[in-house]
Amino acid sequence: MSHRYHPEIDGLRAIAVLPVMLFHAHIPGFSGGYVGVDVFFVISGFLITSILIRDMREGRYSVLSFYERRIRRIAPSLLVVLAFVLIAAPAILLPSEFRRLSSEVLGALLFVANIVFFLDSGYFSSNAETRPLLHTWSLGVEEQFYIVAPIAIWIVIRFFSRHLFATLSAAAIISFVACVVITPVQQSAAFYLLPTRAWELLSGSLLAALTQNESASLTVGSEKTRTLYAASGLALIAASVVFYDSSMDFPGLAALAPVVGSCLIIRYAAQTVVGSILCWPPLVFVGLVSYSLYLWHWPLTVFFRDLGWLDDWAGKLSLVGTSLIAASLSWHLVERNTRDRSKFPTKRLLITVCATSAAVVLTSLFYHDLDGWPTRFRPQVVADDSARHDISPSRARCHINSGVRPAEEFCSLGHGKPSIAVWADSHGVELAQAIAENGIPVIQITYSACRPSLSAISSASRPGCDRHNMLARRFLASSTDVTTAVLVANYSGSTERLQGLLDVADYLRRHGKRVVLIGPMPSLPGRIDLPTYLARGGRAEHPYVGISGHEIRGSAGEIEVLLPEELFCANGVCDLRANGSPILFDSHHPSMSAARVVAGALTRCLSQGSCR
Repeated sequence: MSHRYHPEIDGLRAIAVLPVMLFHAHIPGFSGGYVGVDVFFVISGFLITSILIRDMREGRYSVLSFYERRIRRIAPSLLVVLAFVLIAAPAILLPSEFRRLSSEVLGALLFVANIVFFLDSGYFSSNAETRPLLHTWSLGVEEQFYIVAPIAIWIVIRFFSRHLFATLSAAAIISFVACVVITPVQQSAAFYLLPTRAWELLSGSLLAALTQNESASLTVGSEKTRTLYAASGLALIAASVVFYDSSMDFPGLAALAPVVGSCLIIRYAAQTVVGSILCWPPLVFVGLVSYSLYLWHWPLTVFFRDLGWLDDWAGKLSLVGTSLIAASLSWHLVERNTRDRSKFPTKRLLITVCATSAAVVLTSLFYHDLDGWPTRFRPQVVADDSARHDISPSRARCHINSGVRPAEEFCSLGHGKPSIAVWADSHGVELAQAIAENGIPVIQITYSACRPSLSAISSASRPGCDRHNMLARRFLASSTDVTTAVLVANYSGSTERLQGLLDVADYLRRHGKRVVLIGPMPSLPGRIDLPTYLARGGRAEHPYVGISGHEIRGSAGEIEVLLPEELFCANGVCDLRANGSPILFDSHHPSMSAARVVAGALTRCLSQGSCR
């Protein structure tokens, strides 16, 4: 089996890391650049498994030697980046961001960052862009894989050598099926966790097993055939980078394209036109520094964005240039030295890694005790930042995220028998709580990403939505206690969704219910996280965007409508704070501060007999 240097694989590394960096910098044309991580997984699986199989078959495998190589490869550059983040964070991160930093640093250091981020956030969520170590999730997946893989491969080679390829294939198929099944139901789990990502690394492992008895060149078939396959692989990766975006259910089936593309390139690109392209010296150099580039580009992206330096092309290009410079310096000063045993003997390496790790841990623990260090900022900044926690205390208990809850288990808030029900997606949670705080008992019927509807709207991520809506409308139509239904949903900018809500309102009115439709909340364009925007110095006054109140009332006819636009805006300009606090706790959900204003207006108009 071949173990000579293959420059085309370094070129493939460049093809992996550059789209990741450009995607994170929001450069147009790279909306699917995140698939570069999948390419990295395949490369890693191929190279490491090749080494494992070679050493095990030749009787030279050593657990200590294997993990020493992994430490030399991964730890020094990672520790330098962690130290940089710890030094820069106090000057840049908001209290809510700083508060999370210690656990994220420790997660990265212990290679469990993927688990830390799975438990706390989504990769494509708005707050993902405020976490300078989010990218270390992939290191967690890889290192967890390399805890299991060497043991499993050794057992198979030792006792079932002829079945290595079949065993790896079975493991890859099981992981892939789990990925496809889990992605629509729990995307974060499928994205972050090893069991649903292992198939990508195992794809590279299968290539390594397949080529173990082949020639050193890795070439198979005629040059024309190999060129066709390699070009197809490059096209699959390119199409993923250009046509995928963050709205997709990923990884799932969609991850097949970059993974298969990577496999085709590794298998067939050598000594072809595609291989020659990948061997272009600038690409090979980027591939050589790709690990450092991957480590450095994301914290720099977060800090550039926090400082407002990514709002124009000059900032974006400066980020790319700075990342490349940092990666080059890291490769020359850190990676090349620590990988060389003559410059960094094992004892010196371990002492340096352990001492630096201890300093990183102690600093992280010190930061943890500062509880966000809010005294670094003005009180208004702290108040704006804290608004991301301005949510209903009943949200976890009463709001439905998945599955179907029987009507008798819908939450009742307040004291007494409710005569009002709030039927909504996640935009009605805080309003239900605020109504109850006004002394009016209310039934909360809210379901994430599931607006009230008479027609089918279920998505793969919310398969229970239609069933929930059927139970909700039957409950409200038949209830003798509930006389008023308040409808809330995220429909800003969508006349189709508005019409769907009006159809629901007509249905309930035909069943004798008083119905009040709540208009959309004012927000910033582009789903910008409002607490972060205001805390970073954004203007609280902003033009109203979305369906106008005039259009909503014109479509509603006799249906009662309450418009937050009229509560927070004047002459087309909205105040994005209510009583000194942001009106949204993220990019689009009403905060409790805003919900109390809306609930106060709703209470008044209900008592007056009309909300028109």
